[in-house]
Amino acid sequence: MKLSSKTITLLGLYLSLSFNVIASDDSEADGQFLHADKCLKCHTDQPYINQKSGIENYQKLHSRVKMCSHQAEAEFFDDEIISVTDYLNNTYYKFKK
Repeated sequence: MKLSSKTITLLGLYLSLSFNVIASDDSEADGQFLHADKCLKCHTDQPYINQKSGIENYQKLHSRVKMCSHQAEAEFFDDEIISVTDYLNNTYYKFKK
């Protein structure tokens, strides 16, 4: 069976998108685990729903996670900061990226 170049291209695109969805799910699951393991030592979920937190967009949320990582001596790697930020954003904040 011979596949056309269009079929091969579409198949490659489909596989690429499928892997991105899987990686995204894994990243958020990692963020949830890191949050439970490290962040909840200082936080409950109440600060995340407080309107006076000063966090107004995704970039500020990312900066806050990075700062907290350092202050709590969790010292997350860059990809872990993104995972925790994405978890918090998807669960509590709902900011556009």
